[in-house]
Amino acid sequence: MPTSLPRRLVGFLARVPLVSNALEIATGLGQSPLGRIVGALWHVAVTHVAPAWAGGPTPPQDPLAAALGDHAPAGAPRWFTAEEIGSDGAPGARVPLPTIDARRDPPALQRLKALQLIRYSAFQCDHVPALMQLGTMSLFNSHGFRRNLPTAMAAFERAAAHGDSTAQRYVGLLSATGLGTPGAQRDYARAIVYLSFAAVGGDTASQQALGYYHLTGIGVEKECNEASWHYARVAERAVDAFLDGPPTGRHLPSERVKLTTWSGGPYGWDASGPGNPRLSAYGNGVLGSKDILQFYRMQAEEGNALYEFQLGLALYWGMHNVTRNYLGAAKYFKRAAQRWDPNLSAEQSALSRSQIASAHATGYLGWMYWRGEGVAENVSTARSWFELGLERRDSRSMNGIAHMLDRGLGGLPADSERAFSLWSEAASRENTDAQAQLGVKLWQRGQFQQAAAWFAKAAQHDHPLALLYLGNMHRAGQGLPENCQMSIAFHKRVAELVDWAIDQPMHAAQEALRRGDLGTALVHYLFAGELGYESAQLNAAWILDQQWPIRSAEWRALAHVWDQTALALWNRAANQGNTDGRVKTGDYYYYGRGTGLRPPHGTLRGDTVAHAVAVAEKAAAAAAAPSVPTASWRSRLHWRSWPITPPVLQPVGEPDYERAAVYYRVAAETEHSSIGMWNLGYMYEHGLGVPTDYHLAHRMYGMALLTNPEAYLPIYMSLVALNLR
Repeated sequence: MPTSLPRRLVGFLARVPLVSNALEIATGLGQSPLGRIVGALWHVAVTHVAPAWAGGPTPPQDPLAAALGDHAPAGAPRWFTAEEIGSDGAPGARVPLPTIDARRDPPALQRLKALQLIRYSAFQCDHVPALMQLGTMSLFNSHGFRRNLPTAMAAFERAAAHGDSTAQRYVGLLSATGLGTPGAQRDYARAIVYLSFAAVGGDTASQQALGYYHLTGIGVEKECNEASWHYARVAERAVDAFLDGPPTGRHLPSERVKLTTWSGGPYGWDASGPGNPRLSAYGNGVLGSKDILQFYRMQAEEGNALYEFQLGLALYWGMHNVTRNYLGAAKYFKRAAQRWDPNLSAEQSALSRSQIASAHATGYLGWMYWRGEGVAENVSTARSWFELGLERRDSRSMNGIAHMLDRGLGGLPADSERAFSLWSEAASRENTDAQAQLGVKLWQRGQFQQAAAWFAKAAQHDHPLALLYLGNMHRAGQGLPENCQMSIAFHKRVAELVDWAIDQPMHAAQEALRRGDLGTALVHYLFAGELGYESAQLNAAWILDQQWPIRSAEWRALAHVWDQTALALWNRAANQGNTDGRVKTGDYYYYGRGTGLRPPHGTLRGDTVAHAVAVAEKAAAAAAAPSVPTASWRSRLHWRSWPITPPVLQPVGEPDYERAAVYYRVAAETEHSSIGMWNLGYMYEHGLGVPTDYHLAHRMYGMALLTNPEAYLPIYMSLVALNLR
């Protein structure tokens, strides 16, 4: 691209239909990055490198010539082959670059023309923003464009060659998940190369993935110090993003949704753990979030300060199926704060629930005025509420005044000693932020052990600053024993908890689910799983395990590797402490799902390849057809109907009963899984993977009954069958 151009060309270029229409359609589609393709279209207009076939006379309807006239640069291409812009024309046919008529073209045609413009800008002009936009649209099925994994991979590879770290990350993740590789086979060697370059370029998500790989030995040897180094960098950026917001930091992201909870877990209500009827009682008389909110509102309308404060809390923080409402929270906090009774003594106020609620409400009001939540931001008003709360001995108000004194805000002179004193008192009253701030001040004074004690208290409530400092102190052996694994545990927690620095892949997946786009949700979950998110690994494995219908030819073509991917994800979730993932991994080995192709009896070694092709074709056909329904585990009777979770597709691998028994034993003896105990008892009873031992089978069945009394019926049936032997 030329480095200097005539200034008057800028004015003419603004009138080019090609450019103005592309920008208009980009705005209409809500794709702000699409506006950046103007740079690529500029390249098309002013390039001095013309194809060999572009030297003929310019057709009169050429949009560039009509707009620029004599100012159009000599040799600029006006006609293109159908392949270059993704047109449906005959191969080699020359077609003009499309012009978008926002008034006459229907939306579908506008999208098609916009896509052709982006394709040309991306693949013919090597314009990185256009390559990234094309890759993103093709990968995430956005803006009405259908998913196209090969196009996404090609676009990201071209952009990665120009040094774009985000593109390098996408190439790495597509290679790691197998979405962008021939045969959908994972290529971790290639993934690590691209992710390493992206990490050097400053991509935080790539560094997080490398930390997880080094921690677990995926594609590389396990190296705790290397993993710790990566996670420490990610945690620092996460805390920077946390603090880069309103005073004291942003609100933490909402809790990650686990799709298995929609069915009460992979095996249904109460099947996995010790059994708790309350877990499955929702819809059977137990109040939901909206019912609780309505009860609070009814009590608050009667002038009860306690319920006014509780209602304000529910609206401020939000509840399940209830979004945050700062305006409503401020209303009820003010009503609760005004019900303070000044005639009560300090001792009486400390025992009065109404007085305590009124005091806490003043602290929240100060916080909201300071942060501008539901009310206009006003530091002076915030200070007034904090001072009122200080008189009422409210810990949140103490913390707020301490922050202002420490930094000299709100018209208060800086006074670090008084701030330290207030943080100490607020921390002793269980204020989480005050505990973290007190820990920081003690750490700065070199009192590392005392700092670690306060950090540990704040970390119990997932305060990002406390988690970061604990990880750093374990890594450096500063006031705490030097422990690489503990350092990674704290840094990994804060990195996954405060994930603004990596575009929040879990929340992107949840948004896709709300839109009904299961395929895009699966892509996000697969990528987040490579970054080490246990909940993402669980969700992606569950989607693949259930063979949920995904409307895309690309997904149907990958059906033959779904079980392999799901097995790896279940196992990774299990290694992060997910008990159901442990049992599920055992199930996959029990049935041979994802364990490799199994040749039929009598098949010669030379026929294995042909058999593999036949099995893959059958698997693809089965994926395209309606799948066999999975047995339900939601009732106690269904618990006995299948010994172990049945596969949806016919098994294509060799069962490995010995490995299945290992996973069940760990789930039963270490993680106290009732279904793991039952499965292990079943294997002892039938001699699958372990020697037949009726005594041990009886013991496992008995332990399952003690662990989960709710499953008494299937367990009694198993015991009766065992005694008949």
